[in-house]
Order: sequence, then structure tokens, then C-alpha cells
Amino acid sequence: MPGDARRPLRGQGGARALLEEGRGRVSYLVELCDPPESEEFAYTVNDVLVSDFITPSYYGPERSSGARYSFTGAIERPRQVLEGGSVSWCNQTNEHIEQLIVRNGKNDFRDLGRPDRSSGSAREFVDRMTEYPELDQGLSKQKERLRSAIEAEKGNKRARERAAELLREEIEALETES
Repeated sequence: MPGDARRPLRGQGGARALLEEGRGRVSYLVELCDPPESEEFAYTVNDVLVSDFITPSYYGPERSSGARYSFTGAIERPRQVLEGGSVSWCNQTNEHIEQLIVRNGKNDFRDLGRPDRSSGSAREFVDRMTEYPELDQGLSKQKERLRSAIEAEKGNKRARERAAELLREEIEALETES
């Protein structure tokens, strides 16, 4: 499942760190769903609400015509972070994990520090050091996409229950014939 991938830091030769100039080379922590993380950019698959996710073009050095930076196309250029999203990287000069989080239209650059051996993986370190208010609050039932997915699932459940009922009737009929 793409959104569940936990890859190590990925070196990007010559890549500049996101929006700040002069940061030098970095190694990105590849987390496929973090840059477009907000429910605003989610979509449904078989009536299940899923997060948008980035493509390999996301880490390209510059914008390229025809490139797709996220599955839905919500991300329009390399290394763009959408509202509610984030991206993390290791600064190779000081080995600190740094991060960009976009909240309320503002870019918040954070230095999470240098993980030590007891920190576990880079992903575990970032997860411990990052606040995720959306997870604490949950998705708002007022959001149209979520309401649609919930309603579709109710319809799917009724259809599954009816199909099961018909199968039970068919089995019962076969048993009585024997």
C-alpha cells in the first residue's frame, strides 16, 4: 500500500531544501502521503476516503511539463507542500532532521534536532517530534467528501447484507432439495 511505505532517507544529489535558499544538500525522508496530507486533497476508492500521495517526480530538481507530482495533481511543482502537509529531511551538514509544515497558509520550518541511536528510525524520531492535531481532532463529519464516503459505505453495507441474505436463501433451498 503506497501510503504505508516506510523508506529510509533518500539522497537527492544537488537538490535544494524546499523553499529556503542556501541550505545545501539534503536527504529527504520519503513519506508518500505527508506533503498532501490534508483531507482536503483526499479522494475515494471504492467509497473509502484515502489520502493523495506524491510520485517520484515530486523530488525532481525543477518543474517539468507533463510531470505529475501527486496522484490527484493537487501538488503542482516539485517539493511543494500543501496546506496541512509536511516534508522532512536530514541536513547533511549537521545531521539534524529538519521539517517544513504548512498550517493556516504559513510555512513553519522546524529543526527537530539530531536523533541519537536510541531514537529508533528517522521516521520514528520525526513522528515523536511532530504534532499531528488532525489525528487528535479526527475528520470533521461536516466535510462533504467524508459524508459522501460514509453514505456510500452505508449503501454498500446494505447491498452486502442483501447479497448475503440471498446466498443464505439459495443454500437453504439447495439443502432442502437434498
